[in-house]
Amino acid sequence: MNMNWSSFKNPYGVLVVVLSLVAVGLVAFSVQGAFVGLLLLGFAAGLRLLYTSRQTARDQLAVSREIASWLSSIHHANNHALNGRALGVSDPNKPRA
Repeated sequence: MNMNWSSFKNPYGVLVVVLSLVAVGLVAFSVQGAFVGLLLLGFAAGLRLLYTSRQTARDQLAVSREIASWLSSIHHANNHALNGRALGVSDPNKPRA
């Protein structure tokens, strides 16, 4: 997949991506924050596709699948972390003492 970042036609698209990446960095210090940060990153990537005129439908589908994969893996990690926190243990697979 070739993502050509210089193909922006609208300067606001670059601004949205940059601000979203900054937001990801600011909120990525917690598990829930990382989930929110990746949602913002997915939103920024979606906006990037709207502002890019040279993307083919196949490239857009590949980017969408990649974003869905990121969000799915972070959601899975978030659930494990929340389950562990609710049990009071660091590993949700360990039995409670």
